[in-house]
Amino acid sequence: MIWNWLRRHPLLVDLGLVALLLFLTIGAASRRTHTTIAITLGIVETVPLLWRRQRPLLVVAIVTAAALAMTAFGVW
Repeated sequence: MIWNWLRRHPLLVDLGLVALLLFLTIGAASRRTHTTIAITLGIVETVPLLWRRQRPLLVVAIVTAAALAMTAFGVW
């Protein structure tokens, strides 16, 4: 039953996923030394997941670039 509801409401599923990941990302980023950079890159890495169904390759490129930038800035 839950699976049918999830299939019928993909936008709500994506919003819930992004909200959860954004909450966790900002929480983890607030404990880093470069807080502003970490939170900004965390948002850049998480928010594009809203468009993962329409533009999957673009989302992969943005998330990968943000992850590489996080590694370069020493956020991880």
